[in-house]
Amino acid sequence: NRTAKFLHFFPSNLELSKDHLIFIEGQCSPVPASTVRVGDVLSNGQRVDNIQEITKVGIYAPFTPSGTINVNGIAASNYVTLQDNCHALQLGPIKTPFTFHWLEHTFQFPHRLWCCYLGFDDSGVSENGLGKWVEGPYHICLAALRLHPMIMIIFLLPSLLVLQLFALAEMMITA
Repeated sequence: NRTAKFLHFFPSNLELSKDHLIFIEGQCSPVPASTVRVGDVLSNGQRVDNIQEITKVGIYAPFTPSGTINVNGIAASNYVTLQDNCHALQLGPIKTPFTFHWLEHTFQFPHRLWCCYLGFDDSGVSENGLGKWVEGPYHICLAALRLHPMIMIIFLLPSLLVLQLFALAEMMITA
């Protein structure tokens, strides 16, 4: 029952945190809600006529096996940006091709393996309302993003190798 700020997109009834990723027409990958502008077209073909910041009680972060969710007919990602107004990872001045949607979805493979493919229960939620599979890695990633860009690159290279192995493993399991 935490209070949080959301962006309400009109005329749709979609409400998202500013960091939540959403699919809009003309973009290959989902973008942070904070970057959506009046005139943009949502995935359901509806044009955004107005955006208002609202405050509400209750924060929900559902995770689906696909990494996407359909809310009021509009496609959104289960994930958020970890860098303000960026849809892809930036290492200092370097813009990488690695979208936060891809990075986070691939990073969640062990979680999906545990719950979806092996059938184990995942009902644990932390005091902050985040799933226990999410909270630790989320804070580690935020700390890593505060490092010097060269140190981030050193940290990123082995991490990307592990993520690629996760992606390959999931492709083999679901094929």
